[in-house]
Amino acid sequence: MKVLLLGAGGMGALAAKTLASFDVVSQIKIADINLGAAEKVAVDCGSKAAATALDVTDANALMGALEGADLCLNLVGPFFRFGVPILKAAIESGTDYIDICDDPEPTLNMLGLSQLAAEKGVTAIVGLGASPGVTNLLAASTRRELNQCTDLTTAWSLDGDDSNLAEEGTDSKGQASAAIIHWLEQCSGVVKVWQDGALAEVQPLQPVNISIPDIGDRQAWTVGHPEAVTLPIAYPELVTSTNVMFLPMGLAPILKSVAEKIDDGSWTLEQAGQHLVERIQREEQSLIGKGVTWLADTLGPRKPPPLLAQATGTNSDQTKTVSAYLTAVPSNGMAGITGIPLAIGAKLMGEGKGIEKKHGVFAPEALVDPDIFFDELAPYCVFKKGEAEGSRGSLVQIRSVAA
Repeated sequence: MKVLLLGAGGMGALAAKTLASFDVVSQIKIADINLGAAEKVAVDCGSKAAATALDVTDANALMGALEGADLCLNLVGPFFRFGVPILKAAIESGTDYIDICDDPEPTLNMLGLSQLAAEKGVTAIVGLGASPGVTNLLAASTRRELNQCTDLTTAWSLDGDDSNLAEEGTDSKGQASAAIIHWLEQCSGVVKVWQDGALAEVQPLQPVNISIPDIGDRQAWTVGHPEAVTLPIAYPELVTSTNVMFLPMGLAPILKSVAEKIDDGSWTLEQAGQHLVERIQREEQSLIGKGVTWLADTLGPRKPPPLLAQATGTNSDQTKTVSAYLTAVPSNGMAGITGIPLAIGAKLMGEGKGIEKKHGVFAPEALVDPDIFFDELAPYCVFKKGEAEGSRGSLVQIRSVAA
């Protein structure tokens, strides 16, 4: 399988390195507007990889890069700017496609291209990273435990040991990264959720209490993310579908104040992103030498899981809440937990296993078998000392309680 990988940042680098280890992958073309960054990643990947300079806004150049590729992996963000045009180019060229789109608006627009993709014989999966991606497949795992499901919540955490926004929040030029810009887009204005059985727009950053078996009650905050709008497509009986995030207590009020500046027009997303990153860096700097990190856990010794899905519904006429969460994640923070699942999706597609053979554009829960996916992910995860390693059984915890 020949792969075109768009984006040579941290996530792209880890995705490419993981791809290079798969027998099913014969060639990786790493494309980035920064040729030097692409060349560095290619060298790290070995003989399978080659680098090329590419501006994805150049339609002709993009089509040229797609020529001869079996699969396009898109890591170019923010996706509310680049998701739809890149997918359209992949479809036009007849190239299968997977991305890490974490924005609900372009996700819905890309799902709207499904018929065109089917006509071209293309299979596209939108949002196969951490959240969305792993969270969607955790949601699929919870849904299996219920005969009828009314409510689904997906969650991701910045309240963990591997959170480092001070470093991961900036690009190579020291500016707010595409991930930060996207994050603020989904923490401001209004966001799409599934509410009362229909698509709705609501204000983000609302507090939500999540009761997690074996861990306890934790406060989370609503945020715009694709899971909230794609899960009801797979599970049309849903009444509510929401995505939330666990935050260190010190970060939540700062994030809300930055979002208010966006909403009242004082700052653009880029300006807000820069202010947020600089504030985080100042807070971290002030604690150097004190043996603590500002983004360290503030909710007690039992941290919320890094990724979680929780479903409420009925099973044998009893109302239950089922939780599924990861006990470990890959190293390298946001880059690892996003780039490695994407690479695993590429592997499964190339091997023709664990992904239903359909043409069109889909969210992960519509095509990917969660058991096979988590079997593949487990060996890449870093478990705590003394815990069993390397298997889905140790990686994914599923707990059911009477609601």
